[in-house]
Amino acid sequence: MENENIVQKFVNSNDYKIEKAIIDGELLFEMILNGKLRKFRVRTPQFKEKIHAEENRKKLYLKLLGDKDYYLRDKLIEKYAEKGLDIKGFDNKFEEVQNKINEKYLALDKLRVEEKNKEKSDEIKKKILEQENEITNLINEQMFLFTEKYKWMQYSIEDQVKQHYIIWLSILCVDIFDEEKQDWTFFYNSMEDWENGKEEVNNIISYYSGYMFLYKGELSND
Repeated sequence: MENENIVQKFVNSNDYKIEKAIIDGELLFEMILNGKLRKFRVRTPQFKEKIHAEENRKKLYLKLLGDKDYYLRDKLIEKYAEKGLDIKGFDNKFEEVQNKINEKYLALDKLRVEEKNKEKSDEIKKKILEQENEITNLINEQMFLFTEKYKWMQYSIEDQVKQHYIIWLSILCVDIFDEEKQDWTFFYNSMEDWENGKEEVNNIISYYSGYMFLYKGELSND
């Protein structure tokens, strides 16, 4: 998720309320591609897709164990600690934000039950919107922490593998809407498509894929 500023600028410019776009296990978004506004979706990975991505993750892990340019995470964290950089602080902050998100969702569920009271409907709808906005801001903060940590930890074997896991799942689970066929089709057909793709397009897709997979529990912050 490099060039996060490009991605964040894209999201902010669209005033995107991302959790509202997750419908029936799909995250829907739009982006200009070759001068035309196109519809995209990130699907929840199917079991066989997760198995395929997991197999690739294991292969890369074993490969990087033999590469002297990469370190196991704990060793790299120790090296940063010697230089005064607290990587574990990112994890603590991430967990703190996650706890706030959980609290907001509980409050949101209660408000949606109260919304059935017609006498207070407008007031409750306003509170629901406020909760949804706060959840969006918190999840965006989480994604920022996720990205910032990766900048420092990209030479750890575990984080390099996690980043590639997102890419593999994106290749399998990101679709583009074909207007001629009026149906969804794979946006990427292979890793080669990803590698040859435009960096800014890949960055935006990484943002939404990472968000979706984090939201659905496919990723952790370990």
